[in-house]
Amino acid sequence: MSGQIRTQQEIAQRAFAPSSQVTIEIPRMADIECLMIDLAGTFTYPAGAAGSLKTLKGQALIQRVELVGDGKTTICSVPGWSLGVASDRVLDPVSGANNSMTNPAANAAGAVSTQLYLDFAQFDGIRPKDSNLRLSGFSYVELRITFGAWADCFTNAASVPTVFALTLYVDANVTTELNPAETVPRFVVKRTSQIISAEASNSAFQTNLPVGNVLRAIKFYSHINGVASDAIINKLVARNGIDTRVSGSARAYRNRMRGWRDTQTGFLEIDFARQSRQGVLASNAWAVKSPAQPILELDYTGGAGRVIEMVTTEYVGI
Repeated sequence: MSGQIRTQQEIAQRAFAPSSQVTIEIPRMADIECLMIDLAGTFTYPAGAAGSLKTLKGQALIQRVELVGDGKTTICSVPGWSLGVASDRVLDPVSGANNSMTNPAANAAGAVSTQLYLDFAQFDGIRPKDSNLRLSGFSYVELRITFGAWADCFTNAASVPTVFALTLYVDANVTTELNPAETVPRFVVKRTSQIISAEASNSAFQTNLPVGNVLRAIKFYSHINGVASDAIINKLVARNGIDTRVSGSARAYRNRMRGWRDTQTGFLEIDFARQSRQGVLASNAWAVKSPAQPILELDYTGGAGRVIEMVTTEYVGI
C-alpha cells in the first residue's frame, strides 16, 4: 500500500491594509489538505468615538478568499465568513475558528484575532484525503486575499481606527504521496458565492444551482446593515424538476443544524450529505447531472439594508 508524508508548513505573512488585495503564491510540491488564514494585531479607536461591532467583527476584514490556478481556474472564491464562523470545523463555540475583537471605549487600544480554514480535504468525511487538492497539474497557484475596510466592522462609522498594525499569516497542512499514481484524489472541493439584495420581499426568488457536479452544501448569512438577522429568510426549496431535495422553513433548518452544531443568528446551512457531526460520505451528496437544471428557491422578507449571502460547496470529479 502506498504511503504518505503529512507536513505542516508556514507559507507567508503580509501586512494588512484596508480595502487592498494581497496575492500569495502557494508551493506546488504536495497535495493541500488545508490553508489556514490568520489575521491578528492591534488598533486604536479615535478620540470621541466608542466602538460598536457588527456581527462578523474582525472576520469582516477578510472580505474575500480566492484560490486560482494558472490565472484562470478558480477553485475557490468566497467571503471570509464562510471559512470562519460558518466553517465546517466550527461545531460549537469552543472549537474551530476563533473570532475575537475588542470593543473598547474611545481612544482606547483594541485587538483582533480571527482564523479562517480553507479545507480541501473533506474535513468531516470518512475518507478525507479523497479530496486533497493536487497542484502538480498547474504551473502556478495563487491565494488572493481581499481585505475589507475598517467600516465593515462597525455600526458607527466614527469609530473606524486610524492607527493599526495587523498581520495576515498563511499556513498549510499538506500531504506528499510516496506513489502519486496510486493515490489520485477522487474529487476537488469547489466553493462559489452569490449575494442577494433583499430590500424588497420575494416569496419565490429563484437562482440556478451549479450543474454537472455533486452539490454538498449551501451556506447562508443574512444580515441587516451588517448585523445578523433570522427575520429575513422564511423558506428554502432546492429542486431539480420533480426531484425536490429540500423544502422547509428557516425554522426547520435551524433545528436540523442543531443536530450537529450550535446555531448562530443569521446563519443557515443546507447540507445534502450530513446526518451527524462525523462520518460524512461524499456519495450521499446531491449528484446533479447535465442537462438538468437544479433550482434554489427562497422566500424572504425584504427591507432597507437587508442582504442574503450564500456560498455553494461542490465536489468536482477528477
